[in-house]
Amino acid sequence: MAQILSFSGGKDSTAMLHKMLEKGEQIDEILFFDTSWEWPQMYEHLALVEEKTGRKITRLRPEKPFDYFAFERLPERTKRIYKGYGWPSIKGRWCTRLKQETLDRYIKAHYDLTDLVQCVGFAVGEERRIRGRMAGPQFRFPLIEMNLDEWACKDYCYELGYHWGGLYDYFNRVSCFCCPLQSKREQFVKKRHFPEIWERLRAMDRRIQQNCAEFGRCPGMRFTARETFLQIDSSIPDSSH
Repeated sequence: MAQILSFSGGKDSTAMLHKMLEKGEQIDEILFFDTSWEWPQMYEHLALVEEKTGRKITRLRPEKPFDYFAFERLPERTKRIYKGYGWPSIKGRWCTRLKQETLDRYIKAHYDLTDLVQCVGFAVGEERRIRGRMAGPQFRFPLIEMNLDEWACKDYCYELGYHWGGLYDYFNRVSCFCCPLQSKREQFVKKRHFPEIWERLRAMDRRIQQNCAEFGRCPGMRFTARETFLQIDSSIPDSSH
């Protein structure tokens, strides 16, 4: 039976990897999906994980960059003309769909699905996320089996010497920097403490607004309302001032 890890690079999946290695469990492959919208600190973290564990992380990418899907992709099988999906949103997480499609395609090409277990880093308190196909026997949740919640995972990772460049000092999640699950407060944090990321977000939003103006509609819901961008820009001076 092959056993692979779905590795996001956050505290939970990092703790899951190390705990399983400590127990001597079989790990055939570690899969990380690279959106190209990752924090720079995440790439440093991946290199550190490989150094500490001696295990290679397989980096998967979609067939086209996320920028293409957000800003350039033309619709199919519809008479409506617009460009791009726009920002991911809680109700329109096209990013998650693309991630799962890419993972599924890779797994089907390299493994026998009838002889495979996928390990997912859900911690204690996240049992509600186990639904649909993940409720099947082909999925494992080692952190829940070990009775570890997210706080225990973070403390354990810090003890191992991981730090994510301080991202967890500011954010609850260290997935892609425009994750729709981040709060409005976290957008203020980006403007004040991560100005290069903030400027990249603003440039991305200008592309979306240009598409909206050109085609007369915005596909889906935006990552954050334009008013939020303007409010943050007006309330926090640029770091260079």
